[in-house]
Amino acid sequence: MKRTLTVSEVSHAETGEKYNAIFIDGQMFDWYIDRESLDEAKRFAQNDPIIKKSIYADIQSHFMHSFCEFIGKKVTLEELNEALMTGRIDC
Repeated sequence: MKRTLTVSEVSHAETGEKYNAIFIDGQMFDWYIDRESLDEAKRFAQNDPIIKKSIYADIQSHFMHSFCEFIGKKVTLEELNEALMTGRIDC
């Protein structure tokens, strides 16, 4: 079944930080990257491209796992990117 996928800017309830959130048929996928944790990981990487690549791969993996749980179906990053362009996702 195709469902509507939209992206809208929202404010985090606790920090007030603005971020882009994904909505599926109006239901928000409540996932974001904590800015302090990301900054700490960047400092840890110390501009080492291998460590940086590993950090971003971990973030991507966690995001995709969480997103697939949210929609109840395994999708690839390519499928998600296509859905972001078309505004529809098969769930």
